[in-house]
Amino acid sequence: MTNSKPWVLGLTGGIASGKTTVSDYLASKGCLVADADAESRSLTAPGGAAMPEIERIFGADFIRPDGAMNRAKMRELVFSNDAARRTLESIIHPLVRKALMEKIRTGAENSPYAVIAIPLFPSILQLRPILSRLLVIDCPTPLQCERLRSRSGLSREESLAIIRAQSRRWERIEEADDVIVNAGSLPELLSAADILHQRYLRAAEAA
Repeated sequence: MTNSKPWVLGLTGGIASGKTTVSDYLASKGCLVADADAESRSLTAPGGAAMPEIERIFGADFIRPDGAMNRAKMRELVFSNDAARRTLESIIHPLVRKALMEKIRTGAENSPYAVIAIPLFPSILQLRPILSRLLVIDCPTPLQCERLRSRSGLSREESLAIIRAQSRRWERIEEADDVIVNAGSLPELLSAADILHQRYLRAAEAA
């Protein structure tokens, strides 16, 4: 990528939709991937930039002995308390956006195109002005719930609560430029991702 303005793909999807599988695939093809989940984990790790404010607002009960955020305890709170969720997001999201933009600014030049992977749909909409395309990985809710339960050990009720706390499927699909419905096998998902990847390569080259 040689343009001063990078060609940037926004990648989003609900939890357990297959978004990470697609972002990992694009990374394996040489794309720079700026991942909001990874940045969020870094910010809430021991010594992370978000930790002082999290401890100040939520208290020491939400901090593990090693200084990291107690993710299980915080998850239990924010999925049952909208005000707490909004407060946590107000701490973390600005820091995540800053880190993502810095990664794109410093690394996109050596990539065929850049990818910003963000699970929370409202957050990626805030970056819409810099996105060349928005790709949504979609998954039918029953299958999404099954996959989430399988990987996390959560109950059906807990899994559905997490899914329902996110944006609605139709909202993501309506805003998307491209949609992959991940309701089949892994090879089918990767094949669909590669078809779009080839299209994005051509678009980035022509930009």
